[in-house]
Amino acid sequence: MGGGLSAAAPPAPPTPPTAPAESVPASVPSAIPVSTVRPKDGLVRMELFVAPPFLELCRKLEAFAALVDKRQFQRAAVLAEDIAGAIEAFDPRAHFPDLFARYAALESKYAAILADEAQARETPVWRALVQYSRIDLAGFMEG
Repeated sequence: MGGGLSAAAPPAPPTPPTAPAESVPASVPSAIPVSTVRPKDGLVRMELFVAPPFLELCRKLEAFAALVDKRQFQRAAVLAEDIAGAIEAFDPRAHFPDLFARYAALESKYAAILADEAQARETPVWRALVQYSRIDLAGFMEG
């Protein structure tokens, strides 16, 4: 075999399956891959990185269910109190940092401008814009 052959590039990792565009609710951010839309309730399976505190909360939820199944209610009650506290103090920025990173960077970069714009908070125009953003985000963005 001559020296003209080079090693083939490794195959690209498979792309996660995505739902057809028409079945993905408009509320789903386009930058996050969607693999499944559950028809019965419209919940969407998305892939995103989570921080260790979220994994710990998931472990506690599983442990709570296992303790209840084993009828170890005192131990389950200890976890229930801990889980309730975690839910009460839940900060999505801490649990899903990648999801909020761009928002935080942009908010920080433009904080002074955003603060100036927010001075109009009590005006009819601001209230109308708030309503429009809640009712039709796509239209609000085009406007």
